[in-house]
Amino acid sequence: MDFSTRHRLTLADGPVVYRKVTNGKPPLLLIHGWGGSSRHWQQTAADLSDIRDLYALDLPGHGETPARSGAAGPEAMAGLVIDFADRLGLDRLDLNGHSWGAAVAILVAAHRPERSVDSCSPAWAPPATRSSVSP
Repeated sequence: MDFSTRHRLTLADGPVVYRKVTNGKPPLLLIHGWGGSSRHWQQTAADLSDIRDLYALDLPGHGETPARSGAAGPEAMAGLVIDFADRLGLDRLDLNGHSWGAAVAILVAAHRPERSVDSCSPAWAPPATRSSVSP
């Protein structure tokens, strides 16, 4: 499983850098928190790549994606994530956001319920801590 390779996709308002590992499984889009980047999802990718196709983008101004002029709040980032998913042809996907990325994920799900988003998780517990996390 190689989640270190960065890919570049040009959207209407500029380039986005992202990581992916795909094997024909249901897609999961990982959205990092403020100040984070796609590289923060490497352990998650190692844990989930056998059951999911994983995509993690660097939001503008984070990681290797250049900052954009104009709006940079969660609403604008939700629009960018929707455009990103559209360009990759991801009609159905689950979302997992960490911290600020969770706000973006929730807005994506709220704005595009017709996309059949199956879930939106504000965080993910590593396997070693799952048994101690109550539902």
